[in-house]
Amino acid sequence: MAKGRAQLVIDNAQMRAVLTGRNSAAVQLVQKAQRQTLTRAKVNSPVDSGMLRNSHVAEPIKVSGDKVTTEISVEGGAKQDYAMYVHEGTKPHVIKPRRKKVLSWKGPEGRVFATAVNHPGTEPRPWLRLALQETAPKLGFQVEE
Repeated sequence: MAKGRAQLVIDNAQMRAVLTGRNSAAVQLVQKAQRQTLTRAKVNSPVDSGMLRNSHVAEPIKVSGDKVTTEISVEGGAKQDYAMYVHEGTKPHVIKPRRKKVLSWKGPEGRVFATAVNHPGTEPRPWLRLALQETAPKLGFQVEE
């Protein structure tokens, strides 16, 4: 090294720590994106009883090598098992009774009984994907379909 000069060297491990360490700018940016997406998902979420909206969970942020990842999920056991069906929609399908011999409901002209019903399917309501598409690009992320 020439006289009167100083040289600083940062190796790959140090660079990775600066970029993806526990308190790095990358982790903070992912945290911000996660918070904004979670907030938007709760706003976009279809509401009947409010259970689906209240079941959103921000998963821990993971750092592996030079990647920083996280997820937002819908949890809550059997009560929110329907979340994927609401988000992705359903194809037409047959509904049959699971515990009884017939299905029963109150119709406009009285009680109705059936051994099966043809459900027409439901349109997708992808509130979580829409939340990500609304928030992530504003922070510099690309959202892949």
